[in-house]
Amino acid sequence: MKLFIFKPSENWSWCGGGVVIAAKSFDRVELVFRKNRYSGIVGAPYFFKTEEEVIKKRGENTFDCWILVAEYDVPEIKEEKVILCNFNWA
Repeated sequence: MKLFIFKPSENWSWCGGGVVIAAKSFDRVELVFRKNRYSGIVGAPYFFKTEEEVIKKRGENTFDCWILVAEYDVPEIKEEKVILCNFNWA
């Protein structure tokens, strides 16, 4: 299992926050996020590896995107799940 840590994109709509997800691969991050009760939040956020990737795929419409900050192998975690979800609304 891997632990994926995300920060808000540069055009994030709110004041900050962070998301931490345990998943088998980066490709499963969004699925894990949606299946863990977060599917209705902010119209389903998008997860990317770099800010450049966000701009290439979404243009300037990046208010709901998360950028990967770090990825760690964590064999002690056995199930895919959202560890932290903080949109930091203010």
